[in-house]
Amino acid sequence: KQLLKQDGYIFIECPNFNCLESKIFNNNWHHLDLPRHLFHFTNNGLKTLLLQSGFQIIRQDNVLALDYSIIGMLFSLVKKLKIKHLEILDNRHTHQDLIILLPFFICSFLLEVILYIFKQSPIQMIIAKKA
Repeated sequence: KQLLKQDGYIFIECPNFNCLESKIFNNNWHHLDLPRHLFHFTNNGLKTLLLQSGFQIIRQDNVLALDYSIIGMLFSLVKKLKIKHLEILDNRHTHQDLIILLPFFICSFLLEVILYIFKQSPIQMIIAKKA
């Protein structure tokens, strides 16, 4: 809070730990992203933390982003289904692997749009103002 100017804004985008995707995939949920994400917040938890720290909430919403939401769902599906030869993070793909991933990508896209519509996106965004 001390780093912001008076009436300064803070923009936070992080995983939503209370989303349906987190509950379905558990330890296979890609957005756990350990050790980079040491703390995980629900929508209400992040809002409460900011309010208790003296911020005024300007906007809070879900985010639908290709690089986070959809790809995260794709990674989570592959991990959950234990498809070892399609480990996406290892960067050694064949064209066959990418073709096999296409239905998973389409499924991930559709699921993420549905989750976003029902306010269950795995990514949350909050804008707060220093009070």
